Amino acid sequence: MNSAARNGSPHDVVVVGAGAVGVAIAYELASRGASVTVLERGAAPAAGCSAGNAGIVGPSHVEPLASGSAIREGLQCLVRPTSAFGMQPQPALVPWLARFVAAARPRRRDAIARVLEDLASESYEAHLELGERLDTGLAKRGFLGIYETPEAFAAAREHAGSDPTVELLDADATRATTPALAVRPAGGILSTRDAHCDPERFVSALAAAASDLGVRIRTGVEVLDIRRKGGRAISLFTTAGDVPVGTVVIAAGVWSGQVAASLPITVPLQGGKGYHLELERSGDFGPPVYFPELRIVATPLEGRLRVTGMLQLAGTDLTVDQRRVAVIASEAARLLGDAGRRPRLRTWRGLRPCTPDGLPLVGPVPGAENVVAAFGHGQWGLQLSPVTGRLVADLIGGRRDPRLDALSPERFGMASRRRFAA
Repeated sequence: MNSAARNGSPHDVVVVGAGAVGVAIAYELASRGASVTVLERGAAPAAGCSAGNAGIVGPSHVEPLASGSAIREGLQCLVRPTSAFGMQPQPALVPWLARFVAAARPRRRDAIARVLEDLASESYEAHLELGERLDTGLAKRGFLGIYETPEAFAAAREHAGSDPTVELLDADATRATTPALAVRPAGGILSTRDAHCDPERFVSALAAAASDLGVRIRTGVEVLDIRRKGGRAISLFTTAGDVPVGTVVIAAGVWSGQVAASLPITVPLQGGKGYHLELERSGDFGPPVYFPELRIVATPLEGRLRVTGMLQLAGTDLTVDQRRVAVIASEAARLLGDAGRRPRLRTWRGLRPCTPDGLPLVGPVPGAENVVAAFGHGQWGLQLSPVTGRLVADLIGGRRDPRLDALSPERFGMASRRRFAA
């Protein structure tokens, strides 16, 4: 892989996508001396789902999407369309769900969780390092899970065990930590190791730092196909013409499946449509809070409060479901009182690139010696972007991290080689 990068005049590495993952990869490569160009279909970096997530950075909350409870909620959505986890019927969803159910088996789910926890722990430390050097807006104030029912709180306490990085709070302490809280909780669990940032600010800071290192970021350029010769990518066919390549890194989020359509791998991606509302904010809110029973997060950002929720498997459909927006708004008002009723500044939705097993596809693409996959991070793109940058930069530099075995782009099977060779 390192020789491919060296032979790639005029651009050694072309990264497709300028979200959190793509920009982190470009920054890491450039810091190691590579010549890098980033192509972004949107008008600016973080134009897709990277802009709208909850902004939580920390290993405590990273877990696989596939679980028994998610399956039950997905079935409930057929009769209750405003459930926190839902599905939009489509033919492509059937094989995806079959893999999702297989990944939800306890032994498989535990193995996936261990991989995510390891990656998230390293990435968290990298976020702290970046926050010291760059204006990413990182704030280390913890992450508070608030439980409304004694049953949910008891289960969370048991799961936390004797973890020294969490604090168990009773109802009064939970309310004292979150002054805006308008309901009496059963209790709370404060993960003291976690931090948060403004996702757009993080991507913008990293993009600026990458540009200072020589990275060229071209926006408004959509990649339509990968031109190949002799098992190698030679250029990208884009809306702005052909772009010669030495090495290609696909980090285009939910659109990565379209970019990789001619490659000999199966890419089972579903867009996990999520929403946020941003409300005016004044005064101190406390740490970001999570209501696990509703899967709603409220994150204090500069001058505003971001309330994030819902996940609907929707392919690439960006239609706004007003019923889901209304649920987030009503729950914000119920849970946070006046803070949840402040004037609304923005309503947003985006598509998280979800794989059935909850692990991203990161690594070399078989049969395409100079193409690297780096997509499918689901809800954890912001969290895992720094470690993904390191893994990809190591690979292109000639060192393959053993953790790539679990993230292999081959794990869902190979597509027709005839299609790739055409």
